Amino acid sequence: MALTQEKIYTIEDIYALPEGRRAELIDGQIYVEPDISVICDKGKLDSRGCHGAPDWVIEVISPSTERIPSI
Repeated sequence: MALTQEKIYTIEDIYALPEGRRAELIDGQIYVEPDISVICDKGKLDSRGCHGAPDWVIEVISPSTERIPSI
């Protein structure tokens, strides 16, 4: 019996999203971008954003946003 293979996304998929679309890449899956990201190492930043994991991530949740939708 064959297993269904889930698509693995890359940073190129993030760059191909429509202008203004916020998203993050975690283990090959695309999710909505966190509300606040703290990056202490300026070397991780360029014109396209952060390369590597942020040092701290804050997600503000409410009853209407308690589940992270993937796209």
